[in-house]
Amino acid sequence: MAEPGQQVLKGQVLVRLALEDREARLAEAEALLRQREAEHEAAERLRDSGFQARLRLDQARAAASARAAVERIRLEIWHTEITAPFDGVVDERLVDVGDYAGREQAVVRVVEQRPAWTGWRNLSQRRLRRRARHGARAALVRRDP
Repeated sequence: MAEPGQQVLKGQVLVRLALEDREARLAEAEALLRQREAEHEAAERLRDSGFQARLRLDQARAAASARAAVERIRLEIWHTEITAPFDGVVDERLVDVGDYAGREQAVVRVVEQRPAWTGWRNLSQRRLRRRARHGARAALVRRDP
């Protein structure tokens, strides 16, 4: 899990959610898919029989259903990794290991680290406070004339 202050790159894994039984379900679905594909291939070899048209259609449906189940579980597994949307720094971790995180719940706050430039001269501290966003970081450099 990413820690506060850690630099992260776009696409870097910040949090991995528990896989629970997803890997076992994937293995089961892949085994069923292999079985359905083998049955479909066997049906292809029996083309000459009179039952073939109906059997072949049923086999094709079963194989397609098994393929869809495998893809659905792979997608679930892919969704267990939360990645950084952009380069930045982890500002705050909003959950701890073992916490339950609901759907669309924020789990980590990442802030973008890019320099801000201002063309303002003679900017007083009071005016700066009014213009700065809450939580924004800034570095002020004084240049002597």
